[in-house]
Amino acid sequence: MREIVGGLGWKRRGHVWLVQIPADGGKQDLPGPRTVLRELGADRGAAVVVDTSAVRDANGRLLDWLAGLARDTRLCVVAPSLPVRQRLAGTAAPSSMRVTGSLGEALDVLGPESTLGIEARLPG
Repeated sequence: MREIVGGLGWKRRGHVWLVQIPADGGKQDLPGPRTVLRELGADRGAAVVVDTSAVRDANGRLLDWLAGLARDTRLCVVAPSLPVRQRLAGTAAPSSMRVTGSLGEALDVLGPESTLGIEARLPG
């Protein structure tokens, strides 16, 4: 994964942008959703998967950040951690934000073309 602002990791898988939140991502300030899209070179309306696998507890800032990203993208959040899933379920998350337990599920939600090819951008 390549790092972008705020310590977020990213790569591209087919037509989907995969953004990985670091373990402390639930506690730190994250860059604004539009900043992330600009850094990725992704357009508004892009298919984005946010992987929260490393996050064990989501605070209000992370939930607000995800909601902001959902306003500008087709967002699917990978949340295998039960506390994170419960927090997401207990919020007024936008209807455009889907939550899954695995990356495979998230790619299925965003369509079959998301599983074709991998264009990874690695640190270098």
